[in-house]
Amino acid sequence: FEEVENLLARNLPSLCCHPSDWPSLFCEYQESRSGQYCLVMVLYLALQEGDRLLPDQTVFSSVLWLLQSVQEQGGLMPRLVLRSALYLLAVTQDKSPYSRQALSSQSFRSLYFHHPALLHFICGYNQLAEKFGALVLGLWLTEQTHHTEEEQGSHPDTETKELLALVQKFPNVTLILLDMVSSREAPLLERALGVLEFILQHRQERTAELCLKLGPALLQALQQISVESMSQGQGSNAQAVSSLPVLLKLLCATLTADPPSPPLYSNMEEIHFKLLYHVSSIVGILKPWNAESLLPAFNYLHCCLSLSPAHRTDRAVSMLLSNGGLMDQLQAVISSAPTLPPSACPPLALRCSGHLLLSSLITLQRAHSAQVCKSISWSLDTAVHRLLLQKRNTESLLLVSCLRLLQALLDADLTSPVVLLDSGPGLVGSQPLGIEDGALYPLGFKGAMGLLNSLSAFILQKHEVLLRASINCLRSLLGFLKRKNLTTAMYAVCHPWTRFLLHCLLSSGESCFLHPAILLLITLLLQHNSSAVLWEPDLRHVIESVEKKGVKELSWEAAQTLSLLLKQIQMTALPTTEECRLRVARMIETLELQTTDEICDLTPPSGIVRQSNSRLQIVEVPPGIKQVPDIRAVPLCLPLLAMWSVSAAVLALAALSAADSDPQRPRHDSNLEIYKRLFETKRKDQLNALKNLVELNDINQQYKIIDIMLKGLFKVLEDSRQVLVAANLQPNDPFPMDDKIKEAYSHIVENTAFFGDVALRFPRIVHHYYDRNADWGGLLRWGLNFCNQTGVFTGGAHQHVLTLMSQELGITEKSPDFINPYRTERDDVLHTAEAFQKILREEEKRRRKEEKRKEIRKGPRISRSRSEL
Repeated sequence: FEEVENLLARNLPSLCCHPSDWPSLFCEYQESRSGQYCLVMVLYLALQEGDRLLPDQTVFSSVLWLLQSVQEQGGLMPRLVLRSALYLLAVTQDKSPYSRQALSSQSFRSLYFHHPALLHFICGYNQLAEKFGALVLGLWLTEQTHHTEEEQGSHPDTETKELLALVQKFPNVTLILLDMVSSREAPLLERALGVLEFILQHRQERTAELCLKLGPALLQALQQISVESMSQGQGSNAQAVSSLPVLLKLLCATLTADPPSPPLYSNMEEIHFKLLYHVSSIVGILKPWNAESLLPAFNYLHCCLSLSPAHRTDRAVSMLLSNGGLMDQLQAVISSAPTLPPSACPPLALRCSGHLLLSSLITLQRAHSAQVCKSISWSLDTAVHRLLLQKRNTESLLLVSCLRLLQALLDADLTSPVVLLDSGPGLVGSQPLGIEDGALYPLGFKGAMGLLNSLSAFILQKHEVLLRASINCLRSLLGFLKRKNLTTAMYAVCHPWTRFLLHCLLSSGESCFLHPAILLLITLLLQHNSSAVLWEPDLRHVIESVEKKGVKELSWEAAQTLSLLLKQIQMTALPTTEECRLRVARMIETLELQTTDEICDLTPPSGIVRQSNSRLQIVEVPPGIKQVPDIRAVPLCLPLLAMWSVSAAVLALAALSAADSDPQRPRHDSNLEIYKRLFETKRKDQLNALKNLVELNDINQQYKIIDIMLKGLFKVLEDSRQVLVAANLQPNDPFPMDDKIKEAYSHIVENTAFFGDVALRFPRIVHHYYDRNADWGGLLRWGLNFCNQTGVFTGGAHQHVLTLMSQELGITEKSPDFINPYRTERDDVLHTAEAFQKILREEEKRRRKEEKRKEIRKGPRISRSRSEL
C-alpha cells in the first residue's frame, strides 16, 4: 500500500479538473503514465465506497483504452494498478477483445479478488474463460466457506449460489468444473463435485441441457481412465486415479438429478451405452477393497437399468451379464458371511447397492432371456436365518435390500441363471424331501413359514421403508406359494397369526390402517381368499373411517390403493348387504373422479445408496421421466408404494416393489389390441344371433332358449373363473399367451357382454332366472369387475352395455335418468303378466313331464305295452 500512497501523493494535484474531463486524460499520450494510474486508483477507491464518479460505460471504455495503449507500447502496469483496472472492468464490464492480452503478462493469482463480478467478467469472454476460467473458479472454490453436506443440501452458501447463477448465464462453466473434477486434487475436486451436484439437483429447467454437455465430457474422462487402467493391468492404475470415485458420483448425479425425456434419451442413447460399458469395464478391473469407487459404480449401473426405457434394457443387461469381472465383484460383495468381523466385510452401503443391482439383473434377465456368462452363488439359508433371527443386529438398510433381492428371486420362482441358490436343512429338512418341501425347493415349507414370520414382524414394526419392502416381498412370496403349492399358500393366508397381524394393524389408529401399504396388505389377503379378512369389523371399519375423513383428504397414493381394495371387495364373495355394496360402489365412483381430476406422475422413482459422514443416506431419483420400463417382468417400483420424500438413513425404494398394481396406468399391449379387434368380430356374431331371438314371436320358445342359454353361460363363467384364479391372473395383467388361460379370459369377457345384451333385451325373463339363483349374482359381479379392468371395453362401443346391465339388474344404483334403450312396446305386449303366468304354468308342466320321463327310464320293463304287442 505504500506504493499506492506514494502514487496518489505525487499525482493527485494533476487531477485538479472537472470529472467530466477525466476520460480525456486516459486518451492523452504521456511518457509517464503516473497520472493515468492515479486516476485508475481514484476510480477504484470511489467504486469500493459505492461512489460512481463516471458512468460505467465511460469507465469501462477509458480503462480498456488505457490497457490497450500500455499493451501496444510494450509497457507493464504495476500489479496493484492492474488489479484495480481489472476490478473496474469486471464491475462495469462490457464486451471487449483486448483484456486477455493485458492480463496474460501478469500472474493472475496475484490479481485475484473475491467478488462475483470477476467470475462473470472472466466467464463472459471465451478467450478469458479458456485461459483463466479454471484458475478463477479454483480460487473461488478455495475461498468457499466449508459446509457439511446436510447444510449444503438445505442452505447453500453464498459462493455456491453465485456459481449457480453463473452456470445459468454461461452453461459452458459446467465443462470447466468437470475438468477440475478430473484433474485437480482433493479437496478442490470434492468442492467442484458438490457444486455440480447442487446445480443438477436445483436447476431443473436447465438440467437436461447440462446433462447433454456433461455426457460427452464424462465419457472422454472415463475412456482415458479405462485405457490407462488396461495398459497398467488389472486395475492398479485405476485405483490410483483419485478422480475416479468423483467422476462416478457425478455420473450418478446426472441420472438422479433429472432423468432425460425420451427424445433426449434417444439423442444420448449411444453415449449412455458407452458410459455404461466403460463403467462396467472399470468395475471389472477394480480391486475388491476399493469400495470408494465400487459404490458409485454399482449405483450408476443400477440407475441405468432402472431408468432406461424397457425396449433399451435388453442390450444393457446382456452386456452386463457377459462381464465376468462385474459378476466376480458382485459375488465378493454379497457372499460375505455374517460371522465375519466388520473390518473383513465390505461396507454396508456397498452390500446394499450390490443387492439392488443384482435384483435388477435377475428381473431383466428373466424379461429378456439374456445369456449369463457366470452365475453368482448365494446362500438362501443364511438370508432367511438373518431375517428371522438376526434382524435386531442387522441394519435396516441391509434388511430392505435383502428383501428386494428375495422379491426378485421369488418372482422368478427361485430359479434364475443369474443366481445359484444354496439351500440347507434349516429350510427344507432332511432327505428325502417331503411333498411340500419338494414343491417349494429350495425354500421349503420351513423356510417359507420362517420368511412369512419375519415379514409379519417387519410389518408390525411400522418402519416406513421396511414396511413397504416387507409387503412387496410378501406379495411375491404368496404368488410363489400359490404357483408351487396351493395348500401351503392357503395355510399361510388363513393362519391365525395372519388374523392377529391384521387385528394389530387395524387397532393402531386411523393413520395406520389408512396407510397405503396396509391397504395393499388387505387387498393381497383378499386376492388370495384369506379368511383372516372379515367384513365385520375390518372392512366396514376401513370404509367408515374413509367416509369420516373424506376421500378428498386422502393422498393420491392412498386413494389409488383404496380403489384397488374396494374393487377387490366387489370381486370377492363377502357376506355383505345390498346397502354395503352400494356404499362401496359410490366410494369407487368418487375415487375415480378424484384420481382422474388429479394430475400425478406415476413414474417409478429410483435411488442410490450413499455414504455420508459415517452414515448412510438415500438419494432419490425425482419422478421426471415420462417413459419408464413398462413390462411386467421389470418390477422396478410400485407407484402405490413409492417413497416420495427423501429420508436420512433409509434405502431407496426405487427397486423395492413390483409394478403393475395401478389399473389406471396407461399401457400398450399389442396382444390385447389384437384380441380387441377379434372381440369386435365376436360381438357382431353375438348380436346377429340375438337379433333372431328378439324377432321370434313365440314367447314360449324365448323362455326355453334363454333358460338353456343362461344355465350354460353361467357354467362357462364359473369354470373360466376357476382357471384364471388358479393361474393368479389379474384383470390388468398383460393379455395371456397360454392357450387354456387365453380361452378362459375370452369366455369371461365375451359371455359377460353377451349376458348384458340378453338382460337388456329380455329383462323380465332374465330377472325370473337371475333373481332365483344367488350364486349367479356373485359370479356376475366378479365378471363385471374383471371386464372393467381388462381394458377391452375402455373407450369402446360396448362399455355402455355393462353399465346399463348393472343398473337394470340392481348391481349398481340406477341413475335418475336411467332408461333401457332396448326395451320396446312390443316387449311389453308380449311379456304381460298374463303371458308370464302362462309361461310359468307351461314350464311347470314341462318340468313334471321331464321328471316323469326320467322315472320311467330308471327300471327295466317287466312286460311290453299293448301297443307293442
